[in-house]
Amino acid sequence: MYTVRGDEMRRFISGVLVALMVLLAGCSVIDDKAKDMVGNESPDARLMFFDGSEVPLSSYRGKNVCIVFWATWCTFSRSLIERYEEVARRYSRRGDIEFIAVSIDKNEDFEVLKSRIQEQELKHMTHIFSGNDSYDDAFVNLRGKKIPYVVFIDSNGVVRLAEHDLTPLEEYLSMEFGLH
Repeated sequence: MYTVRGDEMRRFISGVLVALMVLLAGCSVIDDKAKDMVGNESPDARLMFFDGSEVPLSSYRGKNVCIVFWATWCTFSRSLIERYEEVARRYSRRGDIEFIAVSIDKNEDFEVLKSRIQEQELKHMTHIFSGNDSYDDAFVNLRGKKIPYVVFIDSNGVVRLAEHDLTPLEEYLSMEFGLH
């Protein structure tokens, strides 16, 4: 008969806890501060393009804006960004919806990000990258806490959605704009 030693049990429990933390890392309830934005004017933020130029989020006023915050290292983000590309492909033909993907990767992950974008053919969205990790201006100002994080801002600059999953965005777009 095999008996479990104390150190083996501690390692097993530690492993289970780490696995559970990884599974739950991308899943969370949107906090009250993010939900408080819904129905209110969007805070402004700086969006930095790959070439280092930047524009204020408010420059998109007049267009509906879908923003997804993601990172190359996040398991949940990788599957969500593929779905986001499909949604962007379907709705981008309309011309009145801008799809933005904000990477909150670190500066040293820039090449990995560019490779991922190319490999996954993420071409129906505008890519934003400051290299500031979770201190990205848009992520902070739009009250992001965990990724993936999805925000929809209507053409009047009002936040209509702040979620950690793409499904509510897909439902909202279908309801408001009619495409499936």
